[in-house]
Amino acid sequence: MELDESRLRSVGEARTLYRLGNGIEIVRRKKHEPLDSEDLKRDVLERKTDSRSGSKFLSGTPLKQIVEMTAEILLENEARVGSNKFYNKVYPRPIGISRGEKVCAIRVELKGRWAHGYPVDERLL
Repeated sequence: MELDESRLRSVGEARTLYRLGNGIEIVRRKKHEPLDSEDLKRDVLERKTDSRSGSKFLSGTPLKQIVEMTAEILLENEARVGSNKFYNKVYPRPIGISRGEKVCAIRVELKGRWAHGYPVDERLL
């Protein structure tokens, strides 16, 4: 999968970043994109990564990697357009922050033909 980071960054909110061969479109959801959390106080970090604001991928995670992880999970689960499902995968290291805590899982949400991935707490799966 050849993805150009600068081209991905030019894609607008809820627009297609990548289309799988089976027609599923991975869309951009900026609310889950990386957050520089190093200088944030605990309560601010919790608020910026709560269910309303959305969990975030770790700082420095390229959009290309988010698309690759999302595509991998969809393909591993043989996801199909219209299946309207959630797919989860747990990694051996943290990939994001949810409710102020580092988390090791990603959830891919597929609605119709549109999919996006975001970090989730692996303990809740």
